Amino acid sequence: MICSPGRAGWRRGFTIDWTRPWKRVTWELHGAVGVWIVVVVAMWAVTGIYFAFPSEFRAAVNRISPLTVSRTPMSAPARADDAPRPTWGELIDRAKAHEPEAFVARVVVPASDESPFQVLFSDV
Repeated sequence: MICSPGRAGWRRGFTIDWTRPWKRVTWELHGAVGVWIVVVVAMWAVTGIYFAFPSEFRAAVNRISPLTVSRTPMSAPARADDAPRPTWGELIDRAKAHEPEAFVARVVVPASDESPFQVLFSDV
Protein backbone atom coordinates (compact mmCIF):
# COMPACT_ATOMS: atom_id res chain seq x y z
CA MET A 1 0.00 0.00 0.00
CA ILE A 2 1.42 3.38 -1.02
CA CYS A 3 0.66 6.26 1.31
CA SER A 4 1.02 9.83 0.14
CA PRO A 5 0.60 12.99 2.19
CA GLY A 6 -1.27 14.54 -0.75
CA ARG A 7 -0.72 17.89 -2.38
CA ALA A 8 -1.51 19.91 0.73
CA GLY A 9 0.83 18.00 3.04
CA TRP A 10 3.73 17.14 0.73
CA ARG A 11 6.19 19.13 2.84
CA ARG A 12 5.23 17.11 5.88
CA GLY A 13 6.42 13.98 4.05
CA PHE A 14 10.03 15.20 4.09
CA THR A 15 10.23 16.03 7.81
CA ILE A 16 9.86 14.35 11.19
CA ASP A 17 8.41 16.00 14.30
CA TRP A 18 10.53 14.47 17.08
CA THR A 19 8.37 15.99 19.86
CA ARG A 20 5.37 13.73 19.14
CA PRO A 21 4.71 10.31 20.71
CA TRP A 22 7.03 7.48 19.62
CA LYS A 23 4.41 5.73 17.49
CA ARG A 24 3.81 8.94 15.52
CA VAL A 25 7.58 9.56 15.20
CA THR A 26 7.99 6.02 13.87
CA TRP A 27 5.21 6.59 11.32
CA GLU A 28 6.67 9.94 10.20
CA LEU A 29 10.16 8.39 10.04
CA HIS A 30 8.76 5.61 7.85
CA GLY A 31 7.15 8.19 5.55
CA ALA A 32 10.17 10.49 5.36
CA VAL A 33 12.59 7.66 4.67
CA GLY A 34 10.22 6.42 1.97
CA VAL A 35 10.08 9.83 0.30
CA TRP A 36 13.86 10.23 0.35
CA ILE A 37 14.37 6.67 -0.93
CA VAL A 38 12.05 7.45 -3.86
CA VAL A 39 14.20 10.49 -4.67
CA VAL A 40 17.41 8.43 -4.59
CA VAL A 41 15.91 5.57 -6.62
CA ALA A 42 14.60 8.05 -9.21
CA MET A 43 18.10 9.51 -9.51
CA TRP A 44 19.55 6.02 -9.97
CA ALA A 45 16.91 5.24 -12.58
CA VAL A 46 17.70 8.36 -14.60
CA THR A 47 21.45 7.74 -14.51
CA GLY A 48 20.88 4.06 -15.34
CA ILE A 49 18.83 5.03 -18.38
CA TYR A 50 21.60 7.42 -19.40
CA PHE A 51 24.30 4.75 -19.13
CA ALA A 52 22.19 2.10 -20.89
CA PHE A 53 20.94 4.33 -23.72
CA PRO A 54 23.24 7.38 -23.93
CA SER A 55 22.38 8.57 -27.45
CA GLU A 56 18.61 8.18 -26.92
CA PHE A 57 18.86 9.91 -23.54
CA ARG A 58 20.75 12.86 -25.05
CA ALA A 59 18.20 13.08 -27.86
CA ALA A 60 15.32 13.16 -25.35
CA VAL A 61 17.02 15.81 -23.23
CA ASN A 62 17.85 17.82 -26.34
CA ARG A 63 14.16 17.82 -27.32
CA ILE A 64 13.24 19.23 -23.91
CA SER A 65 16.17 21.60 -23.47
CA PRO A 66 18.37 22.02 -26.54
CA LEU A 67 22.03 22.52 -25.79
CA THR A 68 24.09 25.05 -27.64
CA VAL A 69 27.68 24.12 -28.21
CA SER A 70 30.09 26.99 -28.20
CA ARG A 71 33.26 26.64 -30.16
CA THR A 72 36.47 28.04 -28.78
CA PRO A 73 37.64 30.91 -30.96
CA MET A 74 40.79 30.38 -32.94
CA SER A 75 43.81 32.65 -32.75
CA ALA A 76 44.81 34.91 -35.61
CA PRO A 77 47.16 33.40 -38.19
CA ALA A 78 50.82 33.24 -37.30
CA ARG A 79 52.72 36.49 -37.68
CA ALA A 80 56.35 37.20 -38.27
CA ASP A 81 58.54 36.36 -35.27
CA ASP A 82 60.04 39.84 -35.23
CA ALA A 83 56.62 41.54 -34.88
CA PRO A 84 55.97 42.62 -31.28
CA ARG A 85 53.13 40.88 -29.46
CA PRO A 86 50.29 43.17 -28.39
CA THR A 87 49.96 43.87 -24.68
CA TRP A 88 46.99 42.75 -22.61
CA GLY A 89 45.72 46.32 -22.56
CA GLU A 90 45.79 46.54 -26.36
CA LEU A 91 43.96 43.24 -26.71
CA ILE A 92 41.31 44.30 -24.19
CA ASP A 93 40.91 47.65 -25.97
CA ARG A 94 40.38 45.82 -29.28
CA ALA A 95 37.70 43.66 -27.68
CA LYS A 96 36.02 46.73 -26.11
CA ALA A 97 35.75 48.27 -29.56
CA HIS A 98 33.31 45.45 -30.44
CA GLU A 99 31.28 45.82 -27.20
CA PRO A 100 31.71 49.45 -26.07
CA GLU A 101 28.85 49.45 -23.52
CA ALA A 102 29.74 46.13 -21.86
CA PHE A 103 31.80 45.61 -18.72
CA VAL A 104 34.90 43.40 -18.89
CA ALA A 105 33.98 40.53 -16.60
CA ARG A 106 36.85 38.12 -17.20
CA VAL A 107 40.07 37.76 -19.15
CA VAL A 108 41.28 34.26 -20.08
CA VAL A 109 44.99 34.05 -20.79
CA PRO A 110 45.99 31.58 -23.54
CA ALA A 111 47.44 28.27 -22.40
CA SER A 112 49.45 27.78 -25.60
CA ASP A 113 50.47 29.69 -28.72
CA GLU A 114 47.40 28.35 -30.55
CA SER A 115 44.95 29.20 -27.75
CA PRO A 116 43.01 32.45 -27.93
CA PHE A 117 43.23 35.42 -25.58
CA GLN A 118 39.60 35.71 -24.45
CA VAL A 119 37.89 38.80 -23.11
CA LEU A 120 34.47 38.01 -21.65
CA PHE A 121 31.91 40.76 -21.10
CA SER A 122 28.93 41.29 -18.83
CA ASP A 123 26.01 43.70 -19.21
CA VAL A 124 26.06 44.56 -15.51
